[in-house]
Parts: sequence; structure tokens; C-alpha cells
Amino acid sequence: MKRFFPLLAVLFMAAGVTSCLDWDDEEEPSFLTWATITSNEKAPTLKADNGVILHALNSVDTDTTFYEVGDRVYLQFTLGDTSQANGTDYPIYVANYMSVKTKDIVTIDHDSNDVYHSVPLSRLNSAILSGGYLNCIIHLFASYSSENTVELLRYKLEETNLPTDTLPVILLTLKHNAPAIDHTYSQVRAYSFSLDTLFAEFPQAKALKLRLSWTDDNQYNQYDLRYSPTSITP
Repeated sequence: MKRFFPLLAVLFMAAGVTSCLDWDDEEEPSFLTWATITSNEKAPTLKADNGVILHALNSVDTDTTFYEVGDRVYLQFTLGDTSQANGTDYPIYVANYMSVKTKDIVTIDHDSNDVYHSVPLSRLNSAILSGGYLNCIIHLFASYSSENTVELLRYKLEETNLPTDTLPVILLTLKHNAPAIDHTYSQVRAYSFSLDTLFAEFPQAKALKLRLSWTDDNQYNQYDLRYSPTSITP
């Protein structure tokens, strides 16, 4: 069986190095990627955020929400027989996956109010730009109520950007929108926040600086990410 591990290591993330989940290591080398479902068969086809098409060879034992075309997943997989692979299509075996909630950014401007709760996250495991999204895997403390979501807020009213800026700074904050939490129990969730509308405000910008902030159980955190429409991180 011919394999292209050096190429795949560039296109996708090696699971043994980057996985932040308790997914057991496979006997075969495995990879991680964010992807979108493009067919709803029991053995689905997916399009990874870097454009590569992944054809599952095994049926996925899961609920039907996995099979909605357009749904996003965070995927661990191993390769099938790549002897006929052409660099854009790969046969794979799905090892593990997480369903991903897709959401829009909430903009807080002068004519809007920040009505969202802001209890601490347990931990932000990863924040990766790919596919036109900010993709996050987050450990959340359990909520005491049914109100329990994560929102990505843009504080536009605090920005000092001009429409002519070539590298505007976008102020983003992850918030756990729950009134109260149980610190003895946590859960893992995955989110993809759409970034599609940001560039329309800055026609001369080649990239955006996303200043992401969040509060976990220990401290306030801030991190800058550089985003352009060509960002293809897997």
C-alpha cells in the first residue's frame, strides 16, 4: 500500500501531536481536520477546510445529525489505500469525530447592548483559522440552567479602525453565556464561527488582525491571530 505521509502531514494535523481530546491513538498513523459533510451516505464524503475531498470507507455509527449535508465536524481519520490518490481526493477510515456548532459573530456596536453572561470557560483547547471560520474546541463548566451557549462577540464600539485600513484590528471575545456554572463538571464542545462578513468593511485590507480574548477558570487571556481569505490551516 502506497502512502503519502509527508504530504498529509502538511495538509492535515498529525493526531499524535495536536489532539486535545481523549481519543485513543490508532495503530495506523492518524490525522485531524475540520471538515464539512458533502454527502449523507452511511459512509459519508467530506470536504476538508483545505479543499481536500475525503471519502469515508467505513460506515459511521452515529446519530443522523452527522449526515446533514453542510454540517461541520472535527474529524480524526486514518488513510485507506492511497495508491490511486491524486492529491485532492483521499480514501479514509473515520476513527473519531465531534459535531461542530456553526455560528455567526455577534456584533456589539453603539446601537446594541451586550446582554450576554460571561462565566469563565474551563479551558480553550484550540482556536484555529480555516475554511472561513474561527474554529474552537472548548472545555465548558456545566451550566445550572438551560441557558448554556458559547458566543463570539465583536466589540466594534471599542475598535478604532478606518475603512481604509490595510490591517484592521478586530476585537473578539469568547463568552460562555450561562448564568451560573458547576465547577465540578466540564464538557467539551466544538464551534465554528463564520468570518465571512468581516472583509466587506475593509476593501483595502489584505488581512485582519483578530484580537481574541477569553476568561478561563484561572485568568484573562488574549491572543492575536492573522486572518486572510487564503487561510487554509486544516
